[in-house]
Amino acid sequence: MKRKNEIGVLAFELGYQNNPKANNEFGIFKESYLKYYSKSPEGLQIFQGADLAISLKENANYFALATIGLDKDQNIYLLDMFRAHLTFEPQMDVINEYYAKWHPIFITIEKNNYQAALPEHLIKISALPIKVVTQTESKEYRLSKLSIRFENGKIHIRPDMYEFIEEYIKYDPTDKTTSPDQLDSLDIALVGALENVTRKVITTIAGEKWPKNKWGL
Repeated sequence: MKRKNEIGVLAFELGYQNNPKANNEFGIFKESYLKYYSKSPEGLQIFQGADLAISLKENANYFALATIGLDKDQNIYLLDMFRAHLTFEPQMDVINEYYAKWHPIFITIEKNNYQAALPEHLIKISALPIKVVTQTESKEYRLSKLSIRFENGKIHIRPDMYEFIEEYIKYDPTDKTTSPDQLDSLDIALVGALENVTRKVITTIAGEKWPKNKWGL
C-alpha cells in the first residue's frame, strides 16, 4: 500500500500488478478524465449519497457514502468518501456522523428491496434530510452517464482518494463479480444534487443566485 500511495494507483496497477485493464483504454472511466483539486472552493452546496449493503463478507458489496460539493458553475467536488463492510445499525451511525461533519442539503439513499428499511427507519427516528430515490435505469447505464461528467471535466477529486481511484480505473461493466460501490454512491449523491438544482433557483450565502439547468452535460 505504501508503494501504491507513492507512485499512484495507475502506475502501481500497470507496473507492479501487471494489470492490463489498469489503463482502461477500452473502458468508460479513463485515467485521462480525472481532474484533481488540492483545496475545494468555499461556498459549496453540499450533498451526500449512500449506497447501502447488508453483508459483512469480504467479497460482498460495501456500504459507501459519498459527500459532494457543487459550486455556482455546477462543478462537482468529491469532498469525502466512506467505504466499509457494515451491518444495519453501524450504517445508520455513519450516516449520522457524516451528516454532523458536512451538514448536507440532502442525503440521497437508493430504495430497492432489502435497502428500503434503513432510509425509512432514519426518516422515522431522526430529522436528517433524507431523500429516497428508486432507480429505474440499469447500473451500467447510470455509470456510463457518470463517466460523461468525468470526461467533460465536471467532477474533481483529491489525489489522495486512493480507494476511489482504484475502483474508478478498474471498473469493468462486464465483470459481475465486483460492485462499484463508491461510484454508485457518487452517482446517488448526484441524483439528489441535480434534482435540487433543476427544481429551483438556489440562493447562496452571499446572496447570489444560481441559474437553473446550467449543467451543459
